[in-house]
Amino acid sequence: MFTIKNQVEMQIANRSLYLVSKYIPLSDEEAQAILYHDGQYIAENRFIAHKECPLTLLLTFADTWTAAVYEEGREIRESNNYFERDYD
Repeated sequence: MFTIKNQVEMQIANRSLYLVSKYIPLSDEEAQAILYHDGQYIAENRFIAHKECPLTLLLTFADTWTAAVYEEGREIRESNNYFERDYD
């Protein structure tokens, strides 16, 4: 891990938006997706609940899935038999 001297403190999402927007013009939807990628699951983002644009929802799901599957080391077992199940 490294540190940057004289760095102003910011939350990770805010810093990401700040850094990216210095080099890449972003739409409002892209900015929202970066800022609220954690979704409504953290206190700071509760007000965005049910007001997310589709890109924010997609990024939130991808972030949640990645944390739950890859970061926790869950085994991914793919099955093509979803429609062949017997529900009797």
